[in-house]
Amino acid sequence: MRTIGVIGSGMISSQLARLAFAAGYNVIMSNSRLSDTLSELVAELGESHG
Repeated sequence: MRTIGVIGSGMISSQLARLAFAAGYNVIMSNSRLSDTLSELVAELGESHG
């Protein structure tokens, strides 16, 4: 599986994550805040393509 890492969780980074995930990429994200701030985006995308 192809993987892309994204630093940041702003509007552009989140959209990049959505597009990459939809294209079949495994997406890894990080930001400078607590990891629970990414929970909404993770819930939206799902945990994996399985």
